[in-house]
Amino acid sequence: MMNKLYNILFLSLLVLAYCSRDNSIDPETSFVSEYEFITLHQMCQNCPLPVIVLPKENDLFFGNNTKQSYSLAFNQQTSSKDFFLKKGTGCAIIETGLQNTFTFEIENITERKTINTITLPEKHVSGNLNGFTEWKSDTCYIVDSDLTIQTSDELKIQEGTIVLLKNTVNLFVYGKLLIEGSKDKPVYFTAYEANGAWGGIEYINTTANLSFCIFNNGGADQEKEFGHSHSQPVLMFNESDSALDHCFLFDNPGKALGTKSCTVTIDNCLISRCDTGGEFLGSLMTITNTRVMDMPNDDGIFVDDDNDGFYFSSHADTDEPSRVEHCLIMTGKDDAIDHNKAKLVINDCLLMDCMHEGLAASNANYARISNCVVSGCEQGIEAGYYEPNVFVDHCVVINNKFGLRFGDSYDWGCNGSMQVTNTILYNNEDNIYNFDIKKQGTVENAINISYSITNDPDYNNSPNCISGTPLFNNQYQLLSGSPGLGSGTNNSNIGLN
Repeated sequence: MMNKLYNILFLSLLVLAYCSRDNSIDPETSFVSEYEFITLHQMCQNCPLPVIVLPKENDLFFGNNTKQSYSLAFNQQTSSKDFFLKKGTGCAIIETGLQNTFTFEIENITERKTINTITLPEKHVSGNLNGFTEWKSDTCYIVDSDLTIQTSDELKIQEGTIVLLKNTVNLFVYGKLLIEGSKDKPVYFTAYEANGAWGGIEYINTTANLSFCIFNNGGADQEKEFGHSHSQPVLMFNESDSALDHCFLFDNPGKALGTKSCTVTIDNCLISRCDTGGEFLGSLMTITNTRVMDMPNDDGIFVDDDNDGFYFSSHADTDEPSRVEHCLIMTGKDDAIDHNKAKLVINDCLLMDCMHEGLAASNANYARISNCVVSGCEQGIEAGYYEPNVFVDHCVVINNKFGLRFGDSYDWGCNGSMQVTNTILYNNEDNIYNFDIKKQGTVENAINISYSITNDPDYNNSPNCISGTPLFNNQYQLLSGSPGLGSGTNNSNIGLN
């Protein structure tokens, strides 16, 4: 009897404790969510608000391939403007119209965020820095004309700082530029004028380390054009070894990144709606866990303007290859990855919905692509003019006009090769295509394929190849009973590892 009374008393105390607790929602408390939400902690009055949403686990297959609309709410009042996500990813500049502290959320998918709308004191800067300078988050910095950080100078930018730059204004860095953004308080670079566009930040013979920075409306100085797409990089690294971590470049009229003769690592970044994602000349690049989307937009109207996701031009003076790993490159009006005389390795990537190639290789050296899905492009993987060597292993090439293509649209001659193993070719209009415009015919022995699902009468009898309809899960892994299971080299599965 005593034990029964004790249990009843204990349960009663639990109920009382639960009912008496504070169940109100703290605006700073995260909802349980599959998304990561990045924005400012404060903003100048009437300054537009940058918002970034990403999948928390950086799952390349997460979310829908088409845009999904979500509603915005300010102080729990639904906005008339929608926020769009594709593959669980979205970014936008939002005019809030609010003059005081407000709470911001996106339709039950992310945390609420309280943002202070305050009148920050303004400081106008230009010309040359002198010695050590620190920009703090309690001031809004306005760069009126080009600003130069000389070799002996250092500029430190505190987390949460807002930098506004006037039209076509640039920062030239010969010394040190230290940017200390954080997830909760990123550093924000944007245009001063409402409809304006600033220039870029150019590093010259120095080093750069950037983390948690947002760059918007940059790359507009036509005198600083770089590369084959004839636009200014928002960030240009000229013989300046650099590292970018959690940097977000979107809605820029210029290209996001440019490099010349340097070593650069890029990790956990987002690039969207820029002229080009990045153009890398004679550089050693390592790009991981990064998303490149909508180059330069996703209106579906073709314009031949070299709007690549990434363009690798020539290579650094090293045998080590550049690498693109665990990246999503999606929706562009040219190539997802354009290779021109580089040494390039591409692993564990999703390349899709580009109006030209998923991977376009040309000129010389090599491109090795493995464990990738290439889908929805005009050409999935192409070996084009001169002598590129393309190696394809454990890939899924599906729903393109041409799956594998040897040859291109130029009459310069194609003398390279494609070596293909353990790869699935399915539901392309032509799974394997070999035609050189200069020769006006096929190039003998240009495509060597084995241990693959070819579905092409010209290649179905290649060594250890089969034809058939693969059965996939939603991550393009083969299901039980599918052709290709255990049919690859060393009894591996054909397709993704």
